[in-house]
Order: sequence, then C-alpha cells, then structure tokens
Amino acid sequence: MKAPLLFRYSGNKRNIVPLLRPLEVRPKRVVEPYLGSGSFMLSRFEPGLGIDTNEDIVALWKWLRDEASPSKLFALAKRVNEAVEAHPEKKPDVRELELERGPETYVRVNCSGVYAGQLSSWVLYPQHKLPARDTSKMLHRLKNIEIIHGDAGDYQEQDGDVVLLDPPYVGTRGNYKEAAKSGIEESYSPQQTIDLIARLSCPVILTYGDGADETFPQYEWKQVVKKKVPNIRKGGTVERSENVAYINW
Repeated sequence: MKAPLLFRYSGNKRNIVPLLRPLEVRPKRVVEPYLGSGSFMLSRFEPGLGIDTNEDIVALWKWLRDEASPSKLFALAKRVNEAVEAHPEKKPDVRELELERGPETYVRVNCSGVYAGQLSSWVLYPQHKLPARDTSKMLHRLKNIEIIHGDAGDYQEQDGDVVLLDPPYVGTRGNYKEAAKSGIEESYSPQQTIDLIARLSCPVILTYGDGADETFPQYEWKQVVKKKVPNIRKGGTVERSENVAYINW
C-alpha cells in the first residue's frame, strides 16, 4: 500500500515507503531534513520534524497544518475548476486567483504544468485536479509535525530520532525553474548529506535514484524498485530506479 498523499510533488517517495525495512524500535520522532512531500513522516504516527530550503513548500506545509480544513480545500478545488472552465483556453494563470502563498503553492504543485508535482509553471492545466479529499484525510496528522525553513544541515539529533534523507539529484535544473533561479537545486552538493550522516548516531534511511552508487559510493545500496516515468523534454518514458541505503541500523 502506498503512503498517504498530501499533495503531488516531484520525487515523491510514497511508492517506496511500503518497501522500506521495518523499524526494529518505535521512534520518538520521525525526521525528514529534505522534507518535500513528507511521505515517510505521513506514513507514521510519531511526532515529526520536516526541514526544507524551499520557502514555497514550507508555506504550503504550514498552511495545511495551521489553516486548512476540509471545507476550505473543497472550496479551493471548486474555485480552481471554475477558473479553468471560465478561461477561453481552459488554462488560466494561478495568480489570477489572488491566493496567499500557502494555498497558491498547493494549487501550483498539484495543477500547474504539463507534469504535476513541480513548481515549474503558473498555468493551470485542466487534466490536473486538486487532491482535496486525500489531503483532507491527512490534516489531523500535521498537527504533530514541526516545519522549519532551512538547510538539512540545520537538523540537530535528539534521542529516539529516525531520519529519512531524500536529497535532491545533483545538477537538477529542468522543470525546477523557480528553484534553480534561487539556487535551491543547483547549490546542492552530496557532501552536505555525507557530512550530515557522519555526525548522526540514530538510524538513517537514505534514498536516491539513478546514480546512487556513483554519488554516494560509501554506502551499501539496495534497489527497491524500477519504474518508467515521463520524459518531459523528449516525450515517451524513461526507466528510473529507486535505491535505499540503511545507516546506523
């Protein structure tokens, strides 16, 4: 069974969460220093900590945790559908909705762009819909999760932590235009992750896609799944692997 869906996001690890090695001891806290969609945290019931460098994603999480409700989510979904239907080409600009940053990012990441899950466009595409029902089911879980805007290296270990690290791919630029402009993706160095792991004593789950062995040769990798994903630039699909390394287990 997949992990619960809060919102669509590129690189979402919800498909591999059920394939991860079971924890031998129940953690006191679950931590994702590269937060993204937080699939691992959402699959657990313990208190959580999420850290992300992307201000939009942090604003989205905080809005869902502190302000969103099922009625607000369904009203937002209706507003998006009405905007799409009223537009001559069925592709309005999300900025026309004049939303605050949190709900605007929720709409963008779910409905903007040819391929949902990336902050690469402001255009609402009619084939994408807000997952308001799925999100509503997870709102209660967010009340026990702390969200921090910062770098993964800002994380400070506490007794009983279990950490999932899902770092960006090296050199990722395509379809991350906003992030690339601010250096979020381009500035990532694998050494940041290596340095973080080196100072941790708690159990760590490290996930990475193609090139895991070359990028992080010091860890023992296990391929958990191979899948075909859309090739945005050239069309068709390409095969990608998802790999996991367990450290301090």
